[in-house]
Amino acid sequence: MMILRREVEMSKIKIISKREFIVTVKRRGYIIATFGIPLFFLVIGLIALIPNWLSLQKTLESKKMGVVDYAGVLRLELAGKLAEEFKGNRADFYSYLMGENQDREKFIGRIELRAYSSKEEALGALEKGEVDGVYLIPKNYLEKGEVELYQKSKSPIGRLGGFELFLRRLLVASLSYKRVDAALQKRLQKPMHTVEFVRDREGEYRKTHFLKDLSKVVVPYFFAFLLMFSILTTSAYLIQGMSEEKENRIMEILLSSVSSQELFIGKIIGLGGAGLLQFFVWMLICFWPITFLLPFIPLSWKVFVGGIVYFLLGIALLGSLSTGFGALGRRFHESHQFAMFWSMVCIIPIFFFSVILDAPNGFLARFFSYLPVTSPVCMMMRLSTERVDWLDIPISILLLVLATWLSIKVCSRLFRVGVLLYGRKPSWKEILYWLRRDL
Repeated sequence: MMILRREVEMSKIKIISKREFIVTVKRRGYIIATFGIPLFFLVIGLIALIPNWLSLQKTLESKKMGVVDYAGVLRLELAGKLAEEFKGNRADFYSYLMGENQDREKFIGRIELRAYSSKEEALGALEKGEVDGVYLIPKNYLEKGEVELYQKSKSPIGRLGGFELFLRRLLVASLSYKRVDAALQKRLQKPMHTVEFVRDREGEYRKTHFLKDLSKVVVPYFFAFLLMFSILTTSAYLIQGMSEEKENRIMEILLSSVSSQELFIGKIIGLGGAGLLQFFVWMLICFWPITFLLPFIPLSWKVFVGGIVYFLLGIALLGSLSTGFGALGRRFHESHQFAMFWSMVCIIPIFFFSVILDAPNGFLARFFSYLPVTSPVCMMMRLSTERVDWLDIPISILLLVLATWLSIKVCSRLFRVGVLLYGRKPSWKEILYWLRRDL
């Protein structure tokens, strides 16, 4: 008899979850969110790249600079050879991004130096647009080291896109010309450049580069944001569907055939499946830009498997809390307000992103990982850093499973209270009565 009862319950839950899944995926809002949101962010990302691309083009353009040497220290015959070292191209820029070279001067751009005999002549050329700026070396330069810069407006990228570095190199070359040997002169011009090595998961020290360093910030945020947004949207569908059924009195008809717990669990499973489908679609759409960075992103199977596990448990926990407390509202607006509390708690780790990223095994990171409501988002951040203590994973999952079980048990009763007391807000006394009662 108990086996028959369990089969009946599971069959009802299966029917309810299937209906919720089909109804949800057919919603116009779901379709727009599933395909429109990732495409929107991809378009925004591409648009954001345009200024960087234009900035690179401008950087690689020839820069015409004027110089007035009252001190007589510059050896202009050295400028041509030095300018060749600054004559970068796109290949130099990309090789820097990939970490193949650390010579940033290679993509400062082409530089053309024009010497003038007087300040008035140089400023006249500046006004006519013949040069982008004028450096004036006063007579007391050797005593004070001051150099005057004249330009029509202050450059937003700082000191005319690297020309000051060129002038510094030219001054060093001029002052040391024939006073030291060629090797020492070269080293005086470029005293050092740092090649950074960081220990990886295997304990070996490997050279870092720009994209890999960037991925350590972007990847945890990307996965945490994706998980957070998917959980929040799925919870919103739960509230919306429940409110519609309450207002149309469909809920009362359903409860005449199934128990509140069966209906509650069926809704969460169905909408969890819809949310998981949405999560996979987002991952597929975002896959091609991720593949560009894939060789430089330290990801393992733990990130993807962990994403699915924490997503499903997060949907079950946040969905049950949102639905249970949301059922206490009389209208969609009230239900949404009740549910928003849990949604806001869920995203708290995002506000401590930099702290968690800097210390993924620190106190704050572990606290949010052990707190079931914040655990899914926080653990996705930590997993994608690849520096999480392995023991924290089963502990956080166990706590999340226990919290989900307790939430479903308690919130299914709140759900029944909210449905049965349609049209008015239940009092705390009524809520406590139904919570204590063995349904």
